[in-house]
Amino acid sequence: MKTMQERKVLTPEGEICYTLERKKVKNLNLRVKQDGTVHVSANRLWTGEQVDAFVKERYAFVFDALQKLMQKERLPAYPVQFETGEGVMLMGEVLQLQVIPYSAEGIKQQGTRLCLYVKEGKNTQARQRIFQRFWNNACLTVFQASLYRQYPYFNEQGIPFPELKIREMKSRWGSCHVKKKQITLNKRLLCAPEECIDYVVLHELCHLIHPNHSPDFHGLMSRLMPDWKARKKKLEKTAGSTL
Repeated sequence: MKTMQERKVLTPEGEICYTLERKKVKNLNLRVKQDGTVHVSANRLWTGEQVDAFVKERYAFVFDALQKLMQKERLPAYPVQFETGEGVMLMGEVLQLQVIPYSAEGIKQQGTRLCLYVKEGKNTQARQRIFQRFWNNACLTVFQASLYRQYPYFNEQGIPFPELKIREMKSRWGSCHVKKKQITLNKRLLCAPEECIDYVVLHELCHLIHPNHSPDFHGLMSRLMPDWKARKKKLEKTAGSTL
């Protein structure tokens, strides 16, 4: 039976966090996935310490692979100059920003355009503040709605409705603080389609029952969302380009 374990090793280049999968393989296998996670498969004859030593020996390969991933083209989640024509990815769609002088400030989506209404003469910083206010409010609305959609099963299990936190995160879509019953979601998750947002929310909710990535955790994910693997792939193909 396959088992998964999260491990860390300290190397001359810094810490490497990796997932150790126990399964029937002859050799130790290490790979760096497209999402930047490090994965090692090994049979049960290898001790955890031996696998750690193996990863540490391959640290140059790991950091080289991570560097190459970072050099791949990335799409900005938000505008850079906040000028007409810049792209914005919102819930799986790439919209074109249009800056419109107007007496009342705000943002509204019109088809494939995201209209930024701003008073004449406002600089980039002022436009950015308007945009971030819109984005933060949209995150709260969309993520909270997703939580309510995914929560009924956990309510049946006696799990309190979790507190939702939203912040900028560099390398993950979400996290779960089991003791505090608190879920934190990445602001950039708003770039993803709704079905992918639901996948991340369910993933974090499942951690309230299984605070790991054990077979029981993945079994619960598959029971509640049979197509979660397809949604995960879609997430990386869409919003994944903004991380």
